[in-house]
Amino acid sequence: MGIRFGGASVIAALVFASSALADGNAMSTEEILNKHLGAFGAGDVDGLMEDYDDSSVILLQSGLLEGTDAIRGMIEALVAEFSKPGMTFGMDTTRVSGNVGYIVWRAETADNVYEYGTDTFVFEDGKIRTQTLTFKAIPKWVAAKSRRGRLFRCPRPARACARSSSSGGAASTTRSGPGERGRRGCR
Repeated sequence: MGIRFGGASVIAALVFASSALADGNAMSTEEILNKHLGAFGAGDVDGLMEDYDDSSVILLQSGLLEGTDAIRGMIEALVAEFSKPGMTFGMDTTRVSGNVGYIVWRAETADNVYEYGTDTFVFEDGKIRTQTLTFKAIPKWVAAKSRRGRLFRCPRPARACARSSSSGGAASTTRSGPGERGRRGCR
C-alpha cells in the first residue's frame, strides 16, 4: 500500500524520476530528491535504499545512523507507520540549491500527529551522503487529550489552583510533568 501525499509533489517526483532514468543521464539534485520522495510515497523500501550507500549518514534528534544496515531499519519503521490506512501527509516546502535538498512537511498517521517535520539532504555522486531528519511527533492519544484541554492546559486560572503550603501559608504551584501546565489539585 502506498503513502498518499497532498499536492502535486508526488506527480512531479514520478515524472522527474521516470524521465531521468529513461534517458540514462546523471540525475540532478532535484531529480534524485523527487525520486526519493516518490519511493517514500509508494512505500518502496528498496527504492528508498537505492539512494543510500555504506558511507551515508542520517543525523536524528535521537542520534546518528551510519551505513545502509542502520538506515534500512529506520526506513522500514517509517514506511510501516506511514503506510497504515488513514495516513495524511502534507509537503509545505521543497527547496534545492546545488547538491542540497530541503523539505518541510507535516503528517498524521494511525499512531502519531507530526506537527512539523524537516529533512535536509546532501547529495554526492547520485546518493544521499548526509541527511538530517527532525520532527515533532505527538502520540495520537496525547493529541486527543490536548484537544479536549485536559492534558496540557489547566482549566482554571493559576490563582485558583494555588494551595497554601504548610510552611507559612505561601501559595505554590507545581508542574505535573514535561509539557504540562497542570497545578496541584487540577485534573
